[in-house]
Amino acid sequence: SPHNEHNEQNWGGGYRYTSGTVSGEVGAFKNTYRRWSPYVGVEWLPMAYGPLSGGGGLIAALNYPEDKVKVVKGVSIAPVFSLRWQATSSISLSLRTIPARNGVTELSAGWTFK
Repeated sequence: SPHNEHNEQNWGGGYRYTSGTVSGEVGAFKNTYRRWSPYVGVEWLPMAYGPLSGGGGLIAALNYPEDKVKVVKGVSIAPVFSLRWQATSSISLSLRTIPARNGVTELSAGWTFK
């Protein structure tokens, strides 16, 4: 079936810079079509409860055209919803979902360099 042809484990890496409730991120991942997709994103996480924060943002990626997201000159742009858990002062876990991509969900770990 077509579903089996897709890469369901999209490994990659990136760099995130956070200032207050706003983060910017750049990186690359192996996409569903087994092509490398460089990406850039911005998140705003204004809702906080203890070590949890939530909000949303936008992500733009290359080499990932689909009907369900806005594609401008080969760049797909999609909204994301985010939840981040700051486990320690140095370690965080983020859970993001991209509704426009059939609810694609991403789990990522972060390490703060001081």
